[in-house]
Amino acid sequence: MVTLAVTILLAAFIFVSPVCYIIVLVKMFQSGDGKLGAICIVLTIFCGIGPLLALIIGWMNAKEYGVETVMLIWTTAILAGIVGVGLSSMLPT
Repeated sequence: MVTLAVTILLAAFIFVSPVCYIIVLVKMFQSGDGKLGAICIVLTIFCGIGPLLALIIGWMNAKEYGVETVMLIWTTAILAGIVGVGLSSMLPT
């Protein structure tokens, strides 16, 4: 039963997080922050920290971008992923 819960938590992170990232990127470009969106894409490709930057900037500009709900969902998915990884490390092998 615990394995199913861990799988659901990790699936929430794996599937929801990229969708939220893309939504925030699109909103960046639509709000005139195209350079910031491009920086996030380049950082994602080359060193993997683009989503972290988008998460921080997304929260800072959530009202301007109109993504308050998306940011809550994305943050919840990240927390679910962290909990899932923590629980999976405690499962017997």
